[in-house]
Amino acid sequence: MRRSNFQIDGLSAEDWLRLSEADQDQLIFAGDPIVFSAGTAEVLGQFSLTRETLTVELAQIEGGGEGVLPALWGLAERFAEQRRLS
Repeated sequence: MRRSNFQIDGLSAEDWLRLSEADQDQLIFAGDPIVFSAGTAEVLGQFSLTRETLTVELAQIEGGGEGVLPALWGLAERFAEQRRLS
């Protein structure tokens, strides 16, 4: 999977990072596990946020190529940096 074409539920990494914080929070910090598409994979994961820390827990990845984890890792790092999180 080429990271430049990588999309999560139809949005590129840049699109996700351009969403308002309120929209990001509503979509991924629901407090429950969520299923989302990442490239051609289906991912089950849960995301939590404190004032200082982003926690990403991935339970299952079905389908897709070996580029899913590096692409998600890169997006999580950029997201945490944008919000000044560890």
